[in-house]
Amino acid sequence: MRPIYVLLALLLLVVVAGSSYAAQPVRIAVTDLTYEEQVRDQFRVIVSQTQRQRQGSYNVTQDVSGTQTYINRGELHKFAADIKGELIKLGYSLVQGRPVKSKEQEQLFDILARIKQGVYQGASHVLFGVVNSVEFRQEANPVDQSAHPTWAHGLSLELVAEFSLIDTKSRAVTASFSAMGEGSDTRLVNNPQAVVVPSRGKVVAATSATLGQDVARKLQEQLALELER
Repeated sequence: MRPIYVLLALLLLVVVAGSSYAAQPVRIAVTDLTYEEQVRDQFRVIVSQTQRQRQGSYNVTQDVSGTQTYINRGELHKFAADIKGELIKLGYSLVQGRPVKSKEQEQLFDILARIKQGVYQGASHVLFGVVNSVEFRQEANPVDQSAHPTWAHGLSLELVAEFSLIDTKSRAVTASFSAMGEGSDTRLVNNPQAVVVPSRGKVVAATSATLGQDVARKLQEQLALELER
């Protein structure tokens, strides 16, 4: 075969291989939001024992109280659905990872270990989210101070989380950002003494929806910049 044909054949193989690589779909597994919080509990322990001696027996009672602190780790399962929905709208293929088992709780923050164990089989990337802040606020404020005053009773939620998009083969972080979700529900009443219960479900749903939109927007921005390089 002439050298020119060999060169053309090699160039064709490179083009075909590059096109095949570029055509590989991005298949994302979205984790539930991981959180860690410090919990402080009050405790009191009363222990009663009977002491026996030659002269007889008597009871000894010990009363011990104090504060114990421990770390509580877990996952929020209510906020991943809207993130997945927004990514599907953008055209991404999603992969469902298996739930984290109770014996794997210590590895909640070790996403690389979970990838290595095959928790996200079939995924080219894992979107891993960690809660930074979650805050409920409940307020009652006057709206109208006329002859018929009106009060607004509101419940709001603000959730902030950090996200990393990790390549399951290279373990490289291909995107990293913070996203926020917000939701609120307000009820108006004429009696300031009235018992008003805003909808917690409505607040959580709105927070989840806005979080999903913020995640999708920022992820799309970073992946677009990555493709332009």
